[in-house]
Amino acid sequence: MFCPKCGGQVGQDDAFCRNCGTSLKLSDPLNESVPDGRFSDGSPRPPQYPAPAKPDSSAEKPSGWWGALGFFFPVIGLVLFLVWNDDYPARAKKIGIGALIGAIVETVFSIAAFIFTLTLPLFLT
Repeated sequence: MFCPKCGGQVGQDDAFCRNCGTSLKLSDPLNESVPDGRFSDGSPRPPQYPAPAKPDSSAEKPSGWWGALGFFFPVIGLVLFLVWNDDYPARAKKIGIGALIGAIVETVFSIAAFIFTLTLPLFLT
């Protein structure tokens, strides 16, 4: 018998390929034919490489620099807020607040500069 993934030779009763670790049995949650995941000769299956775990958000201690980054670059702050919202909630909150405040301040200064440039000729005459 051969592995469907790598083509390596496997035993008739093996649950996993010895070369690549691919499961050779269809997993049926109601009828698990190989509960311990061993090969037909009794040796244990190869170790599996699990997906990397999500970062532990309870150990997260964001600094004020993230808020400053969001303040000075509101668009970048908004993008990082949306990207980090699930994985790093405290950091996302800081940069999101900084981005919101930065956008408000930028809007107020833009309106003030616009009004100033419109009224400046009135003061000079």
